[in-house]
Amino acid sequence: WAFSGLRIIVPIFYALSNVTIPFVGGVVSIISNIVLSLVLMDKLGVYGLSISISCASILNLIFLVKALSTVNFALSWREIIYTSLRSSFFALIMYAVVYIASKSLCPAEIFTDKSRLLFGVVVSIILGASVYAGLGLIFKIPELKFLKLFNRK
Repeated sequence: WAFSGLRIIVPIFYALSNVTIPFVGGVVSIISNIVLSLVLMDKLGVYGLSISISCASILNLIFLVKALSTVNFALSWREIIYTSLRSSFFALIMYAVVYIASKSLCPAEIFTDKSRLLFGVVVSIILGASVYAGLGLIFKIPELKFLKLFNRK
């Protein structure tokens, strides 16, 4: 999630003609990644490397989000938290639907029958996407506003 956040935050600075802050954030991220890699690699091996990359990305994201206030760019934290919690709740419901569907449509004994397995996977994905989109439309979330275009005649 930190990588995704960086892909959103860094272009804001570029649009504001400010390349210094993302550069400093990148340097801090690289240094923290190297230090954490050296510390965690001895104890956790390759898992330590992946943890260090994730932690460095989170540190970079926190740095850049804090730096947004220095360039007079206000974030609506209430809206961000509300959207994140709502999306997580919808994703949890979607996960439950996909899990139940995949367990009933893709039991272990059909792994030899590729066509039945493909059918089960495709149906599970369609059900999950439909549940997520349906919840979005029922609760009128603005992120899924484009789906309403399909309802117009």
